[in-house]
Amino acid sequence: MLISAARHRDIPALLELAESVRDSFPDYDEADYSRTFRRNIGRGSVLCIRSGATIAAALIYSPSHAAIGYLAVRHTIRRQGLGTALMRAAMESLGHTRPIYLHALRKNDEPGGSLHSFYTSLGFTPAQEETIEGIPYLRWIRHPQAMDAEHT
Repeated sequence: MLISAARHRDIPALLELAESVRDSFPDYDEADYSRTFRRNIGRGSVLCIRSGATIAAALIYSPSHAAIGYLAVRHTIRRQGLGTALMRAAMESLGHTRPIYLHALRKNDEPGGSLHSFYTSLGFTPAQEETIEGIPYLRWIRHPQAMDAEHT
């Protein structure tokens, strides 16, 4: 499994991935996602795993905010470690000296659910509930101590 930085020519494949998982993202708007991918590819903050001509999984992160903003894995290949690999690559890039944040849609992230378990397994803890543009999210945080424990 090879993780690489997405390139501008990957935008159609990234949009196709986003469309394939749109049930997980109620705010999906192709034009907004296209702008977001374009902007973050320019910053070097879109990671992806390719499968032939398609993008199997992708992640957007913000080095300046120490945040992970988007993670998508095709439904047909979930639970094969792609999301974990992308998360670990982004966390490594963000470093081990400051907290790392992420927002998860509340509807996808019930305690005991698979996303809740996934984020917890990566050292994140629920921090607070927020509503952004009318959509409920749960903000997660990964403290530097969790990162230190992982590297000992």
